[in-house]
Amino acid sequence: MGCLCPPSGGYSGLYCQETNPFTKYVYGFWVLLLLLVALLAVFLLHGWMKSRRLMHQQMPPLPAVRPLRIEEVSLSSSKQSQESSIFLIDL
Repeated sequence: MGCLCPPSGGYSGLYCQETNPFTKYVYGFWVLLLLLVALLAVFLLHGWMKSRRLMHQQMPPLPAVRPLRIEEVSLSSSKQSQESSIFLIDL
């Protein structure tokens, strides 16, 4: 189908020529499209695997910080207010 083959008695179908010269361009387009899709799939798969590997890495433990008591918070705020008032007086 779609070939100009030599008449019977010659090489039957070995040396076929395409009747449509643009068929090779259509095949090239599909091959290029398949190549781009494969490249995109590899790129996305690589990024997905990398993100999974980073997600499952052991995170370093955070330093333990004890919560401040109410007395310490009120003392620190009163110290800041005293320092700011002294600073204003010095001006």
